[in-house]
Amino acid sequence: MVMFGGFKNDGERCNEAYLFHFGDHRWEKINSPSKEVPNPRAGHSAVVSGDDMYIFGGKDSEVRMDDLWKLNLKTFEWTRINSPDPPSTRCGHNA
Repeated sequence: MVMFGGFKNDGERCNEAYLFHFGDHRWEKINSPSKEVPNPRAGHSAVVSGDDMYIFGGKDSEVRMDDLWKLNLKTFEWTRINSPDPPSTRCGHNA
């Protein structure tokens, strides 16, 4: 299982990613080698397709987002995906 972003205990949004290992019930923080990573956010959607997890939108402390990011689940590298005419900014949506 992969977890990205959300609220920390102090209510601050984060951009941390974790893997949960079901076999030994252990969490592992993902340390991405990428120079550019998604901004901290909550309320985004995430979808896994093959070896990649995609996240869209969400909200930081003030701004709703319309950005799309891909996390390769083998290399843990983030890639921002630019596309023409993305959906409008949003948070709290499902995918």
